[in-house]
Amino acid sequence: MKKKPRHGSSNTRKTSTEQEEGHEAGLVKKASALFGRVPVLKALFIEILAGQGLATLLNVLFVTKLSESLPDDTVRAGWMGKFFASINVVAMCLQFGVIPRIMPHLEPRYLWRFMPMTMVTALSYLCLNENPTLYLISGCFMLFKVMEFS
Repeated sequence: MKKKPRHGSSNTRKTSTEQEEGHEAGLVKKASALFGRVPVLKALFIEILAGQGLATLLNVLFVTKLSESLPDDTVRAGWMGKFFASINVVAMCLQFGVIPRIMPHLEPRYLWRFMPMTMVTALSYLCLNENPTLYLISGCFMLFKVMEFS
């Protein structure tokens, strides 16, 4: 006859780390099942990863070109501040002025298709230039950020 382990013995008691690992494994299984049931989620996930990756590369290109164009730290900081302020103003105007007025006349799926296509078109145009200017790079980066914020 086997002895039952006592309550609280080391054989039956799980540590908090083991419980967290089991919980995380359960979440991964649930997420995988959800992605399997709803294929659009997988496409959106891939689109988000690609968009964030491209935005990161564009950010590096922007900062590099800005450093080359404006070597003085004070001037560069001022330019960067004005640049991001303009991104916020444009995003605010779109969020509160333009988008609420056009959405009753436009299906969201068309807007959701238009945004990534616009980003890819702008980035493709940027890639075709051998030595893009700071204004071309910053315009493309601004487009990415405004669409990301909107």
